[in-house]
Amino acid sequence: MEAMNTVRNRLIGAASAVVIGSLMLAGCASGGGGDAGGEEREKLVVAQTMEISSADPANQSNLASGQLVIQYAEPLVYLDDEYNVEPLLAESVERIDDLSYEVVLKEGITFHNGEELKASDVVFSLMRTTDNPQTAARLGDIDPNGFEIIDDQTLIIRTKTPVASFLANLAGPQAAIVSEKAVTELGDDFGTDVTGAGTGPYQFVEWTPGVEIVLEAFDDYWGEPANIERLEYKFVPDANTRTVMLETGEADVVYSVNNSAMGTLSGNDDVTVYEATPAAVRSIFYNQGEGMPFANEDLRKAVSYAIDRDALVEAAYGDAAEVARGYLGPNVLGHNEDIESYELDLDEARASLADAGYGEGELELKLTFWAQNELVRMAEIIQANLAEIGITVTLEQLEASAWVDALANGTVQFGFNGVSSPGGDPDPLMHSHFFSGNLPAPNHGQVNDAELDALLLEGRSTFDRDDRDAIYQQAEALVADHSYAYPLTHEKLVMAARSDLSGFVLDPTNSTRYHTVTATK
Repeated sequence: MEAMNTVRNRLIGAASAVVIGSLMLAGCASGGGGDAGGEEREKLVVAQTMEISSADPANQSNLASGQLVIQYAEPLVYLDDEYNVEPLLAESVERIDDLSYEVVLKEGITFHNGEELKASDVVFSLMRTTDNPQTAARLGDIDPNGFEIIDDQTLIIRTKTPVASFLANLAGPQAAIVSEKAVTELGDDFGTDVTGAGTGPYQFVEWTPGVEIVLEAFDDYWGEPANIERLEYKFVPDANTRTVMLETGEADVVYSVNNSAMGTLSGNDDVTVYEATPAAVRSIFYNQGEGMPFANEDLRKAVSYAIDRDALVEAAYGDAAEVARGYLGPNVLGHNEDIESYELDLDEARASLADAGYGEGELELKLTFWAQNELVRMAEIIQANLAEIGITVTLEQLEASAWVDALANGTVQFGFNGVSSPGGDPDPLMHSHFFSGNLPAPNHGQVNDAELDALLLEGRSTFDRDDRDAIYQQAEALVADHSYAYPLTHEKLVMAARSDLSGFVLDPTNSTRYHTVTATK
């Protein structure tokens, strides 16, 4: 093992660190519903916005999948409410040098199949993330030849190059640790069946495609056990349907409450609405790949100038989102206050369209997106905005699985991206979406800029905070200068729950673990 006399960053957690995150949501409305003297609730029904793509931590492509993964599997570390990295499955994590990290595992942790968590499972799990393009953008810097197992509880993880955000990246669901034995036995079924694979407070029971995933409490969980025995994830894409399910008690928790339902739910004593503003941005990506119309920079600028962003955010979200002026949020390192944000200017839009070589009425584009309520409204507004400068836009709405496939294939002309910056760090967002090594996904815009690549590599390998801030300000300005993407909103995380529920805790990656939730019937 390498000498440990260099600069260190020792992270030592409490022996019973059992809650991922503590970004507590501020209740917008509190209700008096619920029978405090009733029986304990036996199940918790969560209405999700979309069906997950996979329950495999190393094959994550949407937020819903990550929210499911963290119920049954856990990473080595987590982020607290101040974005500090704290140990979870690890007893401690120590940065030995800019490339090397020593991990000591907590003792006595078992997977759902009864196998003890060992260093070999950690190596197995993290190696899998480096092989899948869905997760390699965040964890692909791990050196597959750099693992060193000291004993069953101790190992060294090395990265290929210095990565300042590496420990924060280890807190994501993509880095959740799974049982090598369980995954091997399940073979090709792993991902749709994760029986026995995790260490979390809930274990997998069954997945009914298009309907639900069912989990139940794991009796031998190493930490604080789940308060509610059964957890059911229902797949409900329509926001209005989710709202009705919550009001009638068919669902206990709903995600992505739409603006029209906020007032109704806030006035319902049986429901509590929660909201927070995470370090996330919703943007438009322009596919600049070969043969794509948006390879033309002037066209990208024309579209950006033509969009009435303020009216769009108001119509689609109301108070549930803030207008994004820059690609990085105000609470993210590298946020640039002076960035060119392409405010609505139809004269500039028409001039840029002419520079691109198009007259009014000569261009047709296709805007493709996942068929979700707010995105539909935004797409319709963009369609109307671009009609003002003579661009015809066809709207293509896709179901979740088709949307994921289209992104992976790089066939979308332009569409919506929604990405958070865990820990307030810009690297996961910027590197994923703009580094040329991540083509065609998750760099859906097919951005290939050597100057930007150099900045992104410099930023992720620089550990000094002030230096990194300056680097990412340059990178964000470069993205804006070339209109590689167009920021739209900072969407608030809005969820609602039955008022007899308590104990909700969010982590900075917009996920909720439910073993801490309590309720009375």
